[in-house]
Amino acid sequence: MDFSKIKEYLDGCIEKGLPCYDVYIQRDHEVLYHESNGFSDLERTLPINGNEMYWFYSATKPVTVSVAMSLVEKGLISLDDDVAKYIPEYANLTVKDADGNVCPATKPMKIHHLFSMSSGLTYDFGNPLVREGLDNNSTTLEVVRNFPKMPLAFEPGNEWCYGLSHDVLAAVVEVVTGKKYADYVDEVVFKPLGMKDATFHMTDEQKCRMAQKYDYRDGNVVPENGNIFVLSDVYECGGAGMCTTLDDYRKFADMMACGESADGYHLLSKESVDTLRENRFTDEQLRNYWKNNESGYGLGVYTLMNANDCGVPAGVFGWDGAAGAYLMVDVVNHISIVLCTHITNWGAILQHENVRDEAYKVIFNK
Repeated sequence: MDFSKIKEYLDGCIEKGLPCYDVYIQRDHEVLYHESNGFSDLERTLPINGNEMYWFYSATKPVTVSVAMSLVEKGLISLDDDVAKYIPEYANLTVKDADGNVCPATKPMKIHHLFSMSSGLTYDFGNPLVREGLDNNSTTLEVVRNFPKMPLAFEPGNEWCYGLSHDVLAAVVEVVTGKKYADYVDEVVFKPLGMKDATFHMTDEQKCRMAQKYDYRDGNVVPENGNIFVLSDVYECGGAGMCTTLDDYRKFADMMACGESADGYHLLSKESVDTLRENRFTDEQLRNYWKNNESGYGLGVYTLMNANDCGVPAGVFGWDGAAGAYLMVDVVNHISIVLCTHITNWGAILQHENVRDEAYKVIFNK
């Protein structure tokens, strides 16, 4: 198979300012294509070698919703449960109306609202209530208990808003399992799949392998460090806190696409994966969705609404991350695509769908 047009496209992105890329295309546990280019350091002396650590940012979310869905599958959580059943602070919610007035919420926040980003929670990190009473040793549960101090943007279930919902879902996982979120994910995802570098707390050695991160700002590529979504040193951010290599992350993608790993491990049944990728948008929520005009949203992942001319089928799902990480899962054809770079505001340079569409043209001779 000739994937040279993908290399040509991604190399062109490097010329426009992308610092690096690493990409895998897989089918039925086989790597069909792997390519990388660029540099991992600020001085541009260390070529990408595949051992780099990246902040996956919101590409963490598919892991979180998959882990939480496994608890639904086991009967330990119901999608219709009130969030307050697990975190009592969510029993007395408030909502800000169109005039800016704050009043009590009339609907409870449900677990499925967290999955589907319809909880009313936002990413309002500028609100001092987010960090009120917290310090650098505040745990995941302690941080998440603060979020109800902020009024919701709307009544739970009424609209769609990208925000802190999956952070709360990670805290629910902690309550249900009695384990730290990172420890439980390690137990049911990272270790069974051999994702040896995947973590929410990097070691010093892993920090030394972190690819330099940048921001694309006004046409300039500016170095930056850190992750604003990690609200304390011990906070395990289910929405944006995972670090790993792309070689690790592709193992998760392959399991999701094929239903199980190459050695037979599975986290979710086919029925649960289908539930994750089923579009749950109302017409009102679809109007508020900024992702693109080809997809809806399921339980924490985008889902392609219709097949396209390149052979990508309806129901393909995934997500991406603030620094350019990308996940695409196709359970019909057992295909997965993962890509990493390390630059925020990457959308001005890179369009993941171009890689996806060209991959399908090659695989299906379109």
